[in-house]
Amino acid sequence: MRVNKLLRFISCLVIICQVGIGKGDVYQYTAGSIIKGEISKTGLNRLSNPPYKITQVTGDESKYRLKHDEDGLNIYIMPLCEVGKDIEISIRNNAGFVQDLLLRVSDTKGKVIVIDGHSANNPEQLRNSILSRMLRAMKDDVADIFYVQAGLLQISDTGGLKAQQIKTYQYKNLRGGIFELRNPTREIVNFSGKIFARGFDKVIGVYPDEVAIMPKQKVKVMLVQEIKDK
Repeated sequence: MRVNKLLRFISCLVIICQVGIGKGDVYQYTAGSIIKGEISKTGLNRLSNPPYKITQVTGDESKYRLKHDEDGLNIYIMPLCEVGKDIEISIRNNAGFVQDLLLRVSDTKGKVIVIDGHSANNPEQLRNSILSRMLRAMKDDVADIFYVQAGLLQISDTGGLKAQQIKTYQYKNLRGGIFELRNPTREIVNFSGKIFARGFDKVIGVYPDEVAIMPKQKVKVMLVQEIKDK
């Protein structure tokens, strides 16, 4: 019996050594930005977001497989793509905060990636988290947690482009709009998000920043404003 227990213990040690989890990389939660890191092709990669639980992972599932702890505090990501390739994912925790990550697959030991979410409790981080979530929802054309109202609203032409607002998103003191811009000319028109935003008050986010719009082409632009609480 003692021999069997000893053999099991030795086997566990061998497995741990083979998996080779490396030291942890700690990042601060930063809404609206992309955390860049590395994960192992063959090792065990653990991802956590203390003090929260990761409740959702969004990305191209053909590039990775996931496993979860029973308590939801950790997820384990296993790359299916080659060394040198990138995996883009977004994680959402049980407080509703979203963090984007760009993970490069490498030929190293398994990685521990810790996204410290304690800073998400300050007001600016909360606002930036909702801003990031609203821009993503508008880009994906989903309601998510937001009040959404559809309807066409003609606005002034901008830089030779015909423009109209097709949807409005609302969450507390943040208001977002999806705009359809059409190039009616026979020339390429270069769109600037910064210039477009000048026609609105208290803009805190706009996507895309810049884009070349071909003749007769239509593009969608997302813009978010901060408004006064009612």
